[in-house]
Amino acid sequence: MLYRNLVLTGGNCRVGKSIIKFAIQHNFKVFFSYCKNRKAAKNIHESYNRSKNISFQKLDLNKEISIKKFFHSAKKLGKIDFFINCASIKPKKKKFLKCNIKDFKKNTAVYNGFLLALKHELNLIKNQKIPYPTKIINFSSRISFTGGKNLSHYAPMKAAINLITLILSKEHDGKKVTFNTICPGKIIKNYQHKRRRNKKMRKYITSEILSKKIFYIYFNKNKKINGKLFLLDKH
Repeated sequence: MLYRNLVLTGGNCRVGKSIIKFAIQHNFKVFFSYCKNRKAAKNIHESYNRSKNISFQKLDLNKEISIKKFFHSAKKLGKIDFFINCASIKPKKKKFLKCNIKDFKKNTAVYNGFLLALKHELNLIKNQKIPYPTKIINFSSRISFTGGKNLSHYAPMKAAINLITLILSKEHDGKKVTFNTICPGKIIKNYQHKRRRNKKMRKYITSEILSKKIFYIYFNKNKKINGKLFLLDKH
């Protein structure tokens, strides 16, 4: 059986788990990261009977040595077909006038780690020879377009992810690697989505629907899907 290789940052979150599930169903070998909760990562692995097609390692985007170690391990996969950069932090709402330097530094540090991760990803694939482009999908947010009330320390970082996607898609011609960004709105659980009486809940996207859209981008052979920002609020 022919396997593709997926490197996923942020595999412990609900969206990450859904991406792993969808990837395994479509014959991907998955190498994913966790930040703090090793037990949760281990549980994901065990839920697939400790499959050899799933492996994981700690990744702290605040630490350059952790980023280097993670991508050094990813190199052992050989060819890499797909990168999904899903790792992030959960924002705490705070009014702009109450924000301090720590609030801004915390978010910019994660963004800087994301940039370093992108550099390592590009270094991993620069010499690999496959007949199709490696695809990189970054995770941003709906608030990168709309702004977010009391999220002045967080929303600009998400907008910066959109911008680096556009920049890198212009630096590369799309033949060897493509860059796109997913910008979801509120992500809810399946049981919330199925509550027909609650029309407000029905309009939001679930992690399962989000995963399907991500892999639609991967499997789509349209070469023009490069440097795109996908605003996924409703399905």
